[in-house]
Amino acid sequence: SLPGIYIHPQEVTIDCETEGATIHYTTNGSNPTASSPTYTGGFTLSTNTTVKAIAVKNGMINSSIASATYNFNIPITIAVARTYSTGANVFTAGIVTGMSTNEGVSTAYIQDTTGAIVVYGEFDAAIGDEITVQGKKAYFQGLAELTHPIVTIISHGNIVAPAERKL
Repeated sequence: SLPGIYIHPQEVTIDCETEGATIHYTTNGSNPTASSPTYTGGFTLSTNTTVKAIAVKNGMINSSIASATYNFNIPITIAVARTYSTGANVFTAGIVTGMSTNEGVSTAYIQDTTGAIVVYGEFDAAIGDEITVQGKKAYFQGLAELTHPIVTIISHGNIVAPAERKL
């Protein structure tokens, strides 16, 4: 995968165009040397990590250091998001269970296993999409919502099984 911000673990692969070169790498932020671990195949990252690598081949000068940073934003549960104060920035995730759009402004109802919340603003999504949302906590007519959302679709076609709740 490419460097960036993720919520799910990422498989990292490293390659080199120089035939016969050996790749050495680090994942602790230090610069790699010829005595750093040898890259033998892809590996998985799930925490904030900077991967640095060099290519080494006898008779050639070592390559410059290549660097790639992987950051992981871990969303909070919707139940926790609902406890945040009005105006707070929130990052959460859920599955869209209801959706309407009027004049380019969308209202989505998302839920996870802990609760549900409204997402209101300009974004595209469909029922069954798993999304992450970064937005401002607000209330509208007594309903907790996230406004001014930045929405990322993680997957499509998810189903949320109804759960019986006693009120």
